[in-house]
Amino acid sequence: MKKKSIKTNYPITSVIKECISKLPSEVQSKFYRLLEAEKDKQNINAIVSELKFGTLLAQGEAIIAHEKKMDSLTPDWTLSINQNISIFEVYRLGKSNKDNKIDEIYDLIGAKIETLPYSIYVEISVHDSCLTKSIEEIQSPMSDVYKWLENNQNNLYATQNFEKLFELTIVKVHTSKSHILCIYGPRIIDQKPHKLIQTEKLKDNEITKKLKKYANIISEYKVPYFLCVDIDFVSGFHYSDFEEYFFYQSAEFLDYDSHHLHLPEVGKKWSILGEFYNPETRKNLSGLLIIDNNKIKTLINPCKDQRIHSERYKDLLFQIRALDNTKLYDSTIPENVVKMVETINEDLKNF
Repeated sequence: MKKKSIKTNYPITSVIKECISKLPSEVQSKFYRLLEAEKDKQNINAIVSELKFGTLLAQGEAIIAHEKKMDSLTPDWTLSINQNISIFEVYRLGKSNKDNKIDEIYDLIGAKIETLPYSIYVEISVHDSCLTKSIEEIQSPMSDVYKWLENNQNNLYATQNFEKLFELTIVKVHTSKSHILCIYGPRIIDQKPHKLIQTEKLKDNEITKKLKKYANIISEYKVPYFLCVDIDFVSGFHYSDFEEYFFYQSAEFLDYDSHHLHLPEVGKKWSILGEFYNPETRKNLSGLLIIDNNKIKTLINPCKDQRIHSERYKDLLFQIRALDNTKLYDSTIPENVVKMVETINEDLKNF
């Protein structure tokens, strides 16, 4: 029977297809349906994050299930090895709301000008004043933008601020393209430390919410619980941030030489124990699986009374540890992508 092609708002690349193919058949069709139906970009990214971890967990002999009901909850993934269940909940650590908004504005402006028939590179810089404006207000100076581009298409380094919303700069003229190419001006990533670090005075972050959400089930069923974190490159976070927060932080006693005679048992360098040693986390969080720039890293709770270290779950622990320092997919760059990059580099030579 001829296989029906599925139209979707999400570009299902060969990598995504390969990931889906590694899942049980009933889960494969579910992910195709999800990608077909979803239109929100952030929700699509979250679905793809679930897919990534499902692909990792589907390796080996374990029986994997997606959103299998446990009491009133549906964990993203459950794994069964020798009839022993474990829970894996996925969290995509994405960019801040501010950076999301700025990217949307970049895309909006870029879409308006990139089809114009001028062989130039235009750098777009967005001002913070845009963040409080509506789409209509941001688009209001576009007629002036079109006139300015027409009049300055041959003026290298011409720059113009439009109503203090955004600025355009022509950074290259006479490119090999017959339309405008856009690049985004440099900016500092708006990192939000509270997305990882939970403090008493702030409301629960998403990590804390996920730990609390499954606390009763973890306790009742006595199952291992893993948090799976997919780090977006532009979130400003890296694996090392998680390692430091959950394991320990290095610290140094300031002005130690002046005080060490009075504090003989305190060394100059010492460590602050991390979140794994918090009583609730120690009991409930078996570890983390982290995807950071296509590389998989694992953090296993080091407390020996954590159930992941029991004989019952030795096969699960072996499978999780085997994932450490592996890659999600083969990152070999296709030939057509190499050619595209070479073309762009050629255009950028005289920047």
